[in-house]
Amino acid sequence: MARRAMGTDRVPMRASVIALLLVLLTAPAAMASPEAQVALGAKHRCANTDVVATPENLDVIRDAVACLHNRTRALKRLRVLALNDALAEAAAGHAGDMVARRYFDHLTPEGDYFDQRIIATGYTRGANGYKVGENLIWASGDLATPAELMRSWLASSGHRSNILKAAYRELGLGVAFGTPDGEAGVTIAAEFGARGQ
Repeated sequence: MARRAMGTDRVPMRASVIALLLVLLTAPAAMASPEAQVALGAKHRCANTDVVATPENLDVIRDAVACLHNRTRALKRLRVLALNDALAEAAAGHAGDMVARRYFDHLTPEGDYFDQRIIATGYTRGANGYKVGENLIWASGDLATPAELMRSWLASSGHRSNILKAAYRELGLGVAFGTPDGEAGVTIAAEFGARGQ
């Protein structure tokens, strides 16, 4: 059984974006809506968190990991993350690419960083500033469950910071069967984002 994780966030270096980020970072933590607090309250349990990833259940794994992200945020009284198709597209492409080409990094072998992959999906089009982040993880054996993957992310300050960053509003998850070292298991890319208006 093996597990490895990486996390980072990035902000484009433009004056308007920096100004937006200063506003976002100095604002009080966003509260979850009352509906989200009820749906993801302390007694709520996410389904399928102990299911080991197989080629047939990747949607189940993705849904459980998304639920765990939002449950973790709701328990800290943070706004839950809306699922975003463009972020999911960037995440799925990267998770699959890492498995297929056997590397594990925010940077592709060609030198493309995660923010470039997100921008290529159109996620930032028309936005007046944005903030994005990425967490990566892979695991095999009994560690390839949503609960174990989330436990690993939360045990790392960098990953936990991305998961609990109040400024983020959206999440996209890419889940690929297999690992960068060629084992049976699961590789996940989590893309976080927030766009200005």
